[in-house]
Amino acid sequence: NGQPIINIRQAQHISDKKSLNNLFFKRIIIDAEGGPPGVTGTGSYYNISIPAYNSDPNLAFLAHFDGSNGSTTFSDSSSNNYAITPVGGAQLGTNWEKFGTSSLLLNGVDAYVTIPSNAVAFGPNDFTIDCCPYIENVLTQNFYSQRQDSGNYWVLNYSTNTVYFSAYVGGSFVASYRFPYTFSIGTAYHLALVRQQSNIYIFVNGNSQTLTVSNAIGSNSMPSFSVPFNIGFYNGYYFTGNIDEFRISNGIARWTANFTPPTSAYPYTYNAPYTETLQTTTNTPYWLNSQAQLSWSNDGGHTWSNDYQASVGAIGQYKTRLIWRRLGYARDRVFRVAFSEPTKTVLIGAVVEGGE
Repeated sequence: NGQPIINIRQAQHISDKKSLNNLFFKRIIIDAEGGPPGVTGTGSYYNISIPAYNSDPNLAFLAHFDGSNGSTTFSDSSSNNYAITPVGGAQLGTNWEKFGTSSLLLNGVDAYVTIPSNAVAFGPNDFTIDCCPYIENVLTQNFYSQRQDSGNYWVLNYSTNTVYFSAYVGGSFVASYRFPYTFSIGTAYHLALVRQQSNIYIFVNGNSQTLTVSNAIGSNSMPSFSVPFNIGFYNGYYFTGNIDEFRISNGIARWTANFTPPTSAYPYTYNAPYTETLQTTTNTPYWLNSQAQLSWSNDGGHTWSNDYQASVGAIGQYKTRLIWRRLGYARDRVFRVAFSEPTKTVLIGAVVEGGE
């Protein structure tokens, strides 16, 4: 009848219970049976077309920075799986985290990480870079940069109560923006840099900042350098503190107005819509296809994903197995299954398979 009939928690259905805070859900298997046989007459039913659960097409890079304290092993959760290379004392720290178990800990002396230049090959595209920094130095902070030499670089940094975004190519600025801001020691922020066509936006904790524009980006392409992209470093200057949930998006301006910062870790997948086609029958046997509806919550049931539907089978069919695959990464996820048609349906069993 469309009401939730079971909640499946990952810890109850995955035999290997280590590292349950950040799992890739490989598939869900549900066994169910439909109701009585079909009848002769005129009726109608829906064919449901379910697309593949796709990776976010605009996600270029995503680092949750989760792991054990002091670890120097980092992973990119996007489909690109870019290598993250630590430099100096860069490591995971459990002293603070926005989400998950840890964050990137940078000592302000010699520590930063690099990723390949392809992750920031924006060209003229819209893009978004957002992260959650925890500030331990209010004098100078270098959030991220890419620098080939003194005449070719781009950077987002902070100095003397001002945040700067600059892009410099061949000795000339292609973009130069700034705004006044006072960060506080021992405080976490959400910071987002967004390009939407000829516009640049910078958000702090979801609030769009009023920018002073020295050189508008206009139709200029972002610099294209072959050198790595640096997180926590620019030209001999370092970030002091922690950084969590670092995401790079290419081809999309995720925000152009004030927004509420994320309250849970980002997934690397998105909800693709399904389609319905109404079918009719006349004086022939027909069947109502009972639909199983799968959804999930990553915040304890406060909000839920879109429904993902699949047919349990025509009435009179039995022992149907439904499998949803590639359900993405999550922590503390709750699954919900419901049946849509007003027919007798029996849930025989359900299992969630996952891995690190």
